[in-house]
Amino acid sequence: MKRTSQLGSLGAPTGSLEVKTAELLGKVGFLWKIFGRKFKVRLKSNPFLRQLIFLRPQEIPGQVKSGELDIGICGWDCVVEAGLEKELRVVVELPFARKSKSPARVALFGKQKKFIDEKRIKVKTEYRYAADLIFTKAQKEFSYGGTEALVAYCGYDYGIGVVESGQSIKDNNLVIVRELFVSPVVLIAKADLSPEKTRQVGLLGKMLQGAFLAEEKKLLKFNILNPADLPRIEAEKFWLERLTLSQLDGGGLAAEALIRKSEVVKIIARLSGIGASGIIVQAVDFFLPSVP
Repeated sequence: MKRTSQLGSLGAPTGSLEVKTAELLGKVGFLWKIFGRKFKVRLKSNPFLRQLIFLRPQEIPGQVKSGELDIGICGWDCVVEAGLEKELRVVVELPFARKSKSPARVALFGKQKKFIDEKRIKVKTEYRYAADLIFTKAQKEFSYGGTEALVAYCGYDYGIGVVESGQSIKDNNLVIVRELFVSPVVLIAKADLSPEKTRQVGLLGKMLQGAFLAEEKKLLKFNILNPADLPRIEAEKFWLERLTLSQLDGGGLAAEALIRKSEVVKIIARLSGIGASGIIVQAVDFFLPSVP
């Protein structure tokens, strides 16, 4: 059988990160169709990967380590809980979380700020590995979620779980005792991939990050019917990368440039008064900065 240098499978998370992950992959051109509740989907004409496999995010680090997946997307908390921080490689951090763009935090919280580790203490934890690192004497029980309510109303002294805004902690009259670690969403890979697959994973990581870079950018296109107006337009220096020019049939120039989304109105107002016409502003799916 002929061996391929193409990556095999990417583990994509189900649950709260599923929609945002699918949107992100769609922005960089990953195309697929899901039929019913099928968890493995083939990718169409993709030079990087053959398929996506949708799994609970907690399962993804172990499957990457075993080689069943080449790469995966999950929260860093899943890697820590699996005890695989040293065995897997973080390719890139992806700036989104379950409810925001800020990375989630895994924290120890309770009814009081003081930390006590005694046999009488009861702990409800969403992270067994993290709990074992900080509690050696307390009674520990696994939590399937809703840990704030269990600590606030069901007789537990502490809880360990994901905190994003911290509003649920405040609403239930609890306090954060200790922040254990920050948990960004990450693209992870096997540490021993071949050089070619390592290159592909690195490029894929840059593309995924580029989708976030593009969110604050727009592509501006316009015509310069009188080439004599070009020096004044160039003097504005409004572009992020460079101003690209090409000849129009019948004379004049077509121009395009990447600009900041926040400056669209200001730039159009300036250019329209110094010779720019036929102005078009387009969304950008992803952006790979030029290498100097």
